[in-house]
Amino acid sequence: MFKIFVRHTLEDYSKWKPLFDEHADVRKKYGSTGYSVFASVENPNDVLVEIVWENKEGAMEFLHDPSLKATMGKAGVIGVPEFSFTE
Repeated sequence: MFKIFVRHTLEDYSKWKPLFDEHADVRKKYGSTGYSVFASVENPNDVLVEIVWENKEGAMEFLHDPSLKATMGKAGVIGVPEFSFTE
């Protein structure tokens, strides 16, 4: 099992979440088996996303899919997300 943790700062969580959910089919195409979203109590527009993958290769391919960057921009991700990886 491989996991990606992504920390985002958002313009508006309520705008971001539906677009994140719509992007689930793309994550699944690359082997995602689930996720968790954690929003900060102090600032709900500061989120940490945990995405679980079947393998590292699929996760890395997903990160290079052009639709990811496009969806993040459309969803209102501010700045550069922080990524962490675990096995």
